[in-house]
Amino acid sequence: MEAAIDELLEDHTDAEIADILNQRGRTSGKGCSFHRLLVRDIRENYQLRNRHDRLRDRGLLTAPELAVLLDVSVPTIWKWHRAGLIEGEKYNDKNACLYPPPGPNPPRVQQGIHLDRRRPATTTSK
Repeated sequence: MEAAIDELLEDHTDAEIADILNQRGRTSGKGCSFHRLLVRDIRENYQLRNRHDRLRDRGLLTAPELAVLLDVSVPTIWKWHRAGLIEGEKYNDKNACLYPPPGPNPPRVQQGIHLDRRRPATTTSK
């Protein structure tokens, strides 16, 4: 079971992993269905790297780090993410995100232009 959870941690949060395992018909050692806390316990018991650390290893940034690079506030990063102007990867079940480094065309402050009227910027250098 720990191998499946380890693989799923690359792209999913604990709650998402629990849902996937339940959809696959998997049960715990006691025959119970999975929930996020059970996945967390398995992850911790087998010392699997959490999603946050995996994303950091891929070079993703925290909101404060990205805010410094783009010379904006952290709330601006959150607003831009919610508006789809920057990408983000969820690392927990509270929708906290890490962000790819800004690419050649990051968003910028545009006074007087509503966020819903702006085009998403290319934030990754793929």
